[in-house]
Amino acid sequence: MKRKTWISRELDTAGIKAQYDEHVKRILGSRQVLARILKGTIEGYRSYSPEEITLWIEPDIEIASVPLCPGEEKMDDRLINGENTESKVPGEGTITYDIRFRAFLPGKNKKAEIKLLINVEAQKKFYVKYRIVTRGIFYGARMLSEQLDREFSNSEYDKLSVIIICLNEKLKKGTEGTLHGFLNTLLSPEMDRKEKEESLERVYGMKMEYELGEELSEMCNLSEAIEENAIKKGKKQGLREGILLTKKVIKLSAEGMSEAKVAQTCGITPEEVHEILED
Repeated sequence: MKRKTWISRELDTAGIKAQYDEHVKRILGSRQVLARILKGTIEGYRSYSPEEITLWIEPDIEIASVPLCPGEEKMDDRLINGENTESKVPGEGTITYDIRFRAFLPGKNKKAEIKLLINVEAQKKFYVKYRIVTRGIFYGARMLSEQLDREFSNSEYDKLSVIIICLNEKLKKGTEGTLHGFLNTLLSPEMDRKEKEESLERVYGMKMEYELGEELSEMCNLSEAIEENAIKKGKKQGLREGILLTKKVIKLSAEGMSEAKVAQTCGITPEEVHEILED
């Protein structure tokens, strides 16, 4: 008896998005990817090649997806030993890190001098209700406090660094060859697997391992499935929502509200408001 593949099943947008997130985390958890992130964000790695940096990453990397809020049902985990991605502090609730691992920073004669505890978080949307920087500082501070009296003493509080890399920001997609360019290529929902692999090999010198290539293929297929499903729903809902939005913009503008305020209220750009009012 043949078992149907995921693409033959009825598509559920939320379910697909959750699975899509898992592929993103697994791709970001690749040693080759982490090495390039470290090289692009940490000064001590700048003079080393990604291949050399992979040797300084501890063998065990943990990748997991569990709820951020205590009491929620635990979701599917994908673990490769390593650091526990769940942080529980009495009275402070539970938070969960996407990818957490340790790496060593080489010093003279390439001997390990500094141990780094690193958390990589995948953020789909650039504009969210909370400040991404605040979230990064909170996660970093929790990780730092957990290491008190284990990795450092009371007198050493200056070892926390928070690095925020924002993808899919509309104004800048990332110059080819840069870290932003690399990550936007790697996680692009618009490029197919063949295009990605060609660019990652040619521009960024990545070796496309079978497991990584397979993950890219499934992620690209999932992106296409999400888009197709969204188009179908959009055809049914788009016209109705567009009419309602247009009416709302015209009504608010007629009441004397500025275009900037209308845009903020309706969740669209001032340019879009201006375009609606002009028509």
